[in-house]
Amino acid sequence: EQSFTGDIEPWFEGELAFSFGPLPASAAADPEGAIGDIRAMLLVSIKDEALARTWFEQAFSEAGIVGTSEDYQGTTLTVYDDPGLGAEAAFAIIDGKVAVAGDLASVKAAVDSNGASGLATDAEFAAALAATEGDSVGFMFVDMRVFMDAMLGLSESMDQEVPMSQELLAMVPEWMGF
Repeated sequence: EQSFTGDIEPWFEGELAFSFGPLPASAAADPEGAIGDIRAMLLVSIKDEALARTWFEQAFSEAGIVGTSEDYQGTTLTVYDDPGLGAEAAFAIIDGKVAVAGDLASVKAAVDSNGASGLATDAEFAAALAATEGDSVGFMFVDMRVFMDAMLGLSESMDQEVPMSQELLAMVPEWMGF
């Protein structure tokens, strides 16, 4: 029911990002119970705040998602309580430039960062981005060391033998960009 040129392009600036935070420590012991501790968000660059807000509010409404508004650090958050997920979710438009949707803690952290997140200054991310050539439709970055450390931690907490030695782990690249 949506067309890009008619419904999205008028407010969309052209960049879309996903952020998935650290795996919850409780995931190994209780994977289903840990869902409320997952940190994730979607960030969408916008060029027209009013059109973007209207589009998102309509999309949420049509999906039957009802939230309540609250002020956080001068930014209006729409907070959604989803008992099925076991977590609160939120939506905000920050400084008229980016629409953010995700778990409440991540959306608040995005507001707190004031556009100066650690990723922009991360040496591995900068190296991965610099290694790209030409135009692209998308770019994905994975900090392999952080990812592997999390996987090893999950394996250890599940009382399973770690399938990777430290020597083999040392051969894993620091990062992957694609």
